[in-house]
Amino acid sequence: MFPLRQRNFKALKKTVFPALRSLIDLGYFSLSVEGAEHVPRSGPVVYAGNHAGWFTIDSFFAALAVAEHVSFDRIPWVAGQDQMLMIPELGPFFADSGVFPSSWLRKPEALPPGMDVLCVFPEGTEGNCKSFVHAYQMREWKTGFLRLALARGAKVLPVSVLGSEECLPSIAPIRFLKPIVGTILPLPLSLIPLPSRWKFIFHEPVDVQGALPGFDSDDPETQKRRLRDLAASIRETVQRTLDREAADRGLVRLSKLLKQSG
Repeated sequence: MFPLRQRNFKALKKTVFPALRSLIDLGYFSLSVEGAEHVPRSGPVVYAGNHAGWFTIDSFFAALAVAEHVSFDRIPWVAGQDQMLMIPELGPFFADSGVFPSSWLRKPEALPPGMDVLCVFPEGTEGNCKSFVHAYQMREWKTGFLRLALARGAKVLPVSVLGSEECLPSIAPIRFLKPIVGTILPLPLSLIPLPSRWKFIFHEPVDVQGALPGFDSDDPETQKRRLRDLAASIRETVQRTLDREAADRGLVRLSKLLKQSG
């Protein structure tokens, strides 16, 4: 079993949340939430949503949204890049805030029982490294979040996130360094967070066990197919909402113009 990390809520309460709230109150950011009633107040749950922005600021906005509209104990542990957690100073800060290595998801049954509220970005690094030209167009979802939910007996809570694309946009993914650093990297368009309208839309939870009856009896290939189909269905729920909610955003209009001119 992996060691249970201790989250430093004091750092979130005294540093991160006040900083974000101050910028919201000043009008630099805005933050709204829909569907908070869909967040399970007890029991294991896996948040799964779109991921964008070259720095994982969306995780902190998500934590603030959950803290203010649901409760502190529903703030999820977040799967993050192993490489990010190795960065001096920054890595320990993320770990204290509840980020754990995504490599742990290879053995979801080994996660400590205390980590029962989790967040996974099924696009992986392809999501937050993609170019702003593809704003709010998600990459393919991997199925690890469903295997995690099955192993934990958890429901999946789909989340549509708006604001991350505009806040820290990426020009393009940097792929040639992957053999050296172990992951693709984003090429930032701006080194500082840009003014952005954040919105979190929580959808109705998905009972993964109920959606996959007889899963344990299936052969491996059938299991993979059923997981891919369910992941695609949940992804479509999130994408439809992004299409509707982001249609009037300037970055989306710009990306359409760039695609047409290209």
